[in-house]
Amino acid sequence: MTPPRTATRIANPTRAASHHVARFSLVIGGPLYDLYRRTRLLDPPIELVVRRSAAVVAISWLPLLLLSAISGKTTGATRVPFVFDLAAHVRFLLALPLMIAAEPIVHRSLRLVVRQFADRELIAGADIERFERLVDETVRLRNSVVVEATLLVLSTVAAYAFRRDHWSLRPGLWYLDLGAGGQPVLNVAGWWYTLVSLNVFRFVLLRWYYRLAIWYAFLWRTSRLSLHLNPLHPDRAGGLAFLGESLVALAPVFVAQTLAIAGAIGGRVLQDRTLAFPIEVLGFPVIFTVIAVVPLVFFSPRLIRAGFHGPLDYGRLSSRYVDGFRARWMRDDPDQNRELLGSADIQSLADLMSSYDVAGGVRALPLELRPVLVFIAATALPFLPLVLTVIPLTELLSRLAGVVL
Repeated sequence: MTPPRTATRIANPTRAASHHVARFSLVIGGPLYDLYRRTRLLDPPIELVVRRSAAVVAISWLPLLLLSAISGKTTGATRVPFVFDLAAHVRFLLALPLMIAAEPIVHRSLRLVVRQFADRELIAGADIERFERLVDETVRLRNSVVVEATLLVLSTVAAYAFRRDHWSLRPGLWYLDLGAGGQPVLNVAGWWYTLVSLNVFRFVLLRWYYRLAIWYAFLWRTSRLSLHLNPLHPDRAGGLAFLGESLVALAPVFVAQTLAIAGAIGGRVLQDRTLAFPIEVLGFPVIFTVIAVVPLVFFSPRLIRAGFHGPLDYGRLSSRYVDGFRARWMRDDPDQNRELLGSADIQSLADLMSSYDVAGGVRALPLELRPVLVFIAATALPFLPLVLTVIPLTELLSRLAGVVL
């Protein structure tokens, strides 16, 4: 006797795939997720984001405030006291909580994106089970204990080695004291800053990049499946334009990074009392956009093929239609004017031309302009205060007006 689930799969494999895709998530799983749940910082699937954000601030930023106050370096007693370390405040009060707050956004948005493959019947029937296995493998990769443990080790060991070389170049910071040999050494606040605060920040960031790598792998393998791409789809991407929404979903993760970068540069501006900073950092929004767009390129060969064959296939239908139209309406017949009145053939011919234009205009990238502009604008926004330290707002607006008008 056939089990009910198998019967459902055979009767309606697309519906079964849609139900299976509900398991997809880059966020709800893994050791850190389980830790959130055990410590009541998370209500499944991914609620209580404010509580988690408050917790990471309490772990990463609040002890620094207290320890620097104990050492008398909160507002003075050193060249750069704690309150003037803009990089630390932006990193732990804005960027880190934003990476935590991005979790429910990415979870809900990317799940909807992935579900479109099943709901729009883009996966060929023979490959539906392969698609379901891809979802299962993505879940297993996301839940890997070994990977998250490795990320924690990397964020601790490699980061410490980097910071050790950094200390000697920046004397007079609130988390450094002078040792017996006159060399900067970490004080108590500095040890917490290095081993806890920065470690938490880097671990969360590396964890996000691991999940981006999983997303890359999922889309790459999905692009290798048999896909039903319709060149007549009005999105001019064979029905795949929904993938562009992944940029909007991932934008908070990259905005958090540009916040941290802008905070670090802004801190240098305040500490060194100079308005000079590397203008090239404004290229980071473009770099991050490329990182977010690259996995969509995996579908380009299929779209290029659909854009090539679509006009050929539709052209054969069009030839039969216009031949019939010509034979009916362009022959010498004194009664044809009476038939032409009220006939839908003229409108059908116009519709045929519009459809042919769509078939011939399939984009090589399943992406519209709007998500790209939203992504670039969001990731560029944290750099605006830095730009205003060099270029006054009135001059900046004048330059923009000169470009646009």
